[in-house]
Amino acid sequence: MWLHVDSAYAGSAFVCAEFRHWMKDLHYADSFCFNPHKNLLTHFDCCCLWLKSQVEFTAPFGHNPASFMPSQRLCPELVADYRHFEVALGRRFRSLKLWFVLRNYGSSGLELIIRQRVSFARKFAAYVKADNRFEIPLCAPPHLGLVCFRLKGENKRTDQLLDMITGKGSIFMVAADIKGKLMIRFAVGATFGTPEAVDKAWKEVSECATELSQSVRSRRFDFARNRSTSISLAEF
Repeated sequence: MWLHVDSAYAGSAFVCAEFRHWMKDLHYADSFCFNPHKNLLTHFDCCCLWLKSQVEFTAPFGHNPASFMPSQRLCPELVADYRHFEVALGRRFRSLKLWFVLRNYGSSGLELIIRQRVSFARKFAAYVKADNRFEIPLCAPPHLGLVCFRLKGENKRTDQLLDMITGKGSIFMVAADIKGKLMIRFAVGATFGTPEAVDKAWKEVSECATELSQSVRSRRFDFARNRSTSISLAEF
């Protein structure tokens, strides 16, 4: 059995020491990866992969004759032939763009950006908690730069809200379903994100919720009025 840990978004946060407790027991994994293009200022696409055993990982994909690369045959644990890391023979050179990010920002610069994004998420979560129309499910508490929230009540209301938000085209969010509860995912990851952008995002969400509530009340009023008219005509 091969144990793989995919930390696509959250993995970038491990540049900050205060978030590394999430890496507890990671040494049990055979492989670990995260995507710098999701939360570490790197252009799409880029994935960092760590392997406990390169030989075991590449064995199923190996396709070179033994005589083609004798050094790889004699010392497979020391010589990395990246063509064996996947089915495709070719691989785009992605490491250079990540190298430029690391050289440009340094560890302190990247730590600052991650901490800012976590603070932005906490700010959005505070907006959600302060509005009694919304809730943050106990099964999905805010985590790093991610906030999952929903309208109280049936899943249908949250689904309609998400359709309205994405339909306006100002901000983009996606849905998640945990233990039968539909929720909306707010993830911080923009390169030039600001507190004002968080304020704008929440304003958009709040206004859409108000618009949805007014629409529901209007439909209920029309239904009641039509029902009353039908009863009156029947009595006549």
